[in-house]
Amino acid sequence: MTRKRTNLVVATAVGLAMSAASASAAIIDLGFALDESGSVGSGNFTTTKNALAAAIDNIPTGGDNQYRIAVVTFDSSASTIITPTIVTAANKASLQTTIQGISYNGGGTSIHAAVNRLTDLFTGMDGGLGATTLFNIATDGASSASSLQSSVEAASDAGVDGISYEAIGSGAATGTLLSACYAGTYTASSSPSPSCSLVEDVNNLPNATQEGFVLKVGSFAGFADAIDKKVRQVVDDTGGGDGVIPLPAGLPLLLSALGLGGLVARRKRKAA
Repeated sequence: MTRKRTNLVVATAVGLAMSAASASAAIIDLGFALDESGSVGSGNFTTTKNALAAAIDNIPTGGDNQYRIAVVTFDSSASTIITPTIVTAANKASLQTTIQGISYNGGGTSIHAAVNRLTDLFTGMDGGLGATTLFNIATDGASSASSLQSSVEAASDAGVDGISYEAIGSGAATGTLLSACYAGTYTASSSPSPSCSLVEDVNNLPNATQEGFVLKVGSFAGFADAIDKKVRQVVDDTGGGDGVIPLPAGLPLLLSALGLGGLVARRKRKAA
């Protein structure tokens, strides 16, 4: 096969594969919940809300996928701050300002109320949940394990794909959170959840679409770095990162079928 013809076939194969990938463009739902209970305190709550607002800047407004966010706070109950909204270049700054403007209330720690509120918000949208729906909950305290597990199971049953947490400081009920995080599906039958892990290295985060996890954050001062890196990671794992664009999973198989897989490999080895 001549080089010109080879290049034409490869270009055609890549074009077909990339077109198929574009056709599967999707809405990615990201729900965020911030603890504003009495143990957090006004100063620390300001730190967390400003950190989340800054992390929203990592969400892309271009590309194939669209990112839809919702933000709630929780104390003895949950409050809606931002209803599910597609992040665009036009509204991103406004969304960040809204988060920065949240007032601190204080109160109890009803994490399950936040899960229920986020679930209701996203399932209540026209068209229902996006292609992938992930919840992120930041807390420094404890909640009723049975209530939290029930709300998480209801979220899973409704189609939410995963829930993970930031456990901030020494007072966070890590064991309870480990019993109530997941990726894929969740059943409140074991503690810790078999699909959940404890993570202490913010630079080595799991793929939240494949594994639920509790990220230990030593103090509120460390939350900004934690949520920034977590949002970056989730965006990358859901196809919205600004790094090297991954080739569609089926491309190697397509090239192999055309008898070009070995050719591509040989050209790579030669170039190296």
